[in-house]
Amino acid sequence: MFGQLPDPPAAKPCLACIAQVLAAFAQQRPHWVAATSAIDWHLGRLHAIVLDQCARFEVERSSAFHDRALAENGEPMLEAEGPDAKAVLCRTKPAGARRLGQTAISMGK
Repeated sequence: MFGQLPDPPAAKPCLACIAQVLAAFAQQRPHWVAATSAIDWHLGRLHAIVLDQCARFEVERSSAFHDRALAENGEPMLEAEGPDAKAVLCRTKPAGARRLGQTAISMGK
């Protein structure tokens, strides 16, 4: 089914394929940057990293893993946006996310 990995033992080929994509980003960086741009390479690699994190989260299902991945992605996103970029990273449980969609919450100005 789309959006779900097989059981952990069967997920290994999927994780290996994602690892190959990440390795290609490292090996092909000069070529891919020349063909596109440094920011396109950076964002593409970040997407591959997030794909790897999501796949691993499906296998491990730990909130500590999820929180670490969220924290690790903040800095690369800010780097991509430039020196004046700002971000707010929030974590909530699914029930909290549903409530956020129904209620206006002010984070200040």
